[in-house]
Order: sequence, then structure tokens, then C-alpha cells
Amino acid sequence: MWNAQNTVVFLPTEREYKILSALWKLGPSTVGEIQTLCSEERPMGYTTALKFLQILLAKKAVTRLRDGRRDVYEAIIGIDEVNRALFIKYLRLIHEGSPLHWVRSALKWKLIKSKDLRRLLIKKKTKVSKKKKK
Repeated sequence: MWNAQNTVVFLPTEREYKILSALWKLGPSTVGEIQTLCSEERPMGYTTALKFLQILLAKKAVTRLRDGRRDVYEAIIGIDEVNRALFIKYLRLIHEGSPLHWVRSALKWKLIKSKDLRRLLIKKKTKVSKKKKK
């Protein structure tokens, strides 16, 4: 997938996203720390975590720093950048690129409540009206 600057946007696999999520939550961490957090929902072995970190390193999504005898990994790609790219990919794939179709589906499948949507719209109106007053 390409962004507005015509550069490739990183789209992680599910497991890569899991590793990145751990790094976003923990900050710079060792393989063991990442593996422990990733194993809370579904078991992940140490070597599996290490292999995915090596893949992410090759894709330039993380950095690795040597701290004594251990390696410390850090995400260099931001959560907002990745989530935006994934959202746009799936929006195009599933909802014909229409945010309106996505909202309708979210309401239909009860992924979002009508009252929450109303609250968001009210919040958005308030922000827009404040900008107009300036």
C-alpha cells in the first residue's frame, strides 16, 4: 500500500502486529519481556518472538540496541501510522472504500453503539464550531 508521499506503507501480519503492540506498550524491551506480554492471550515461544523481531528488524520497523549481553528492541514505526494503513486497507477491501458503509456495518453488527456515535458527532461539531469562532 502507498501513502500520499508515494512511499510504501508498512502493513504488518497479525503476529508482527502483536509484537509491535507489545513494543508500543512496553517501550524499548528485551525478547523475553516482549514474549511474556505477547503470551498473555495466546502462548508464544521465545524463539517465535525472536524470529518475528528479526523479521521486523529486516523490514526496518524496529531497531535493536546491544545492552551488555542482551538485545533491546524498539519500534520505530508508529502505532497511528500502522493503524491508519490497516484501516484504509480493510476499508477498501470490505466496505468499498466508504467510511459510511463501515459505520453502517459497525452499527448493524453492534461493534459501536448508536449513543457512542452520537457522542462522537457532538464532540466533532463542538470542535468545528470552536475553530470557526477563532
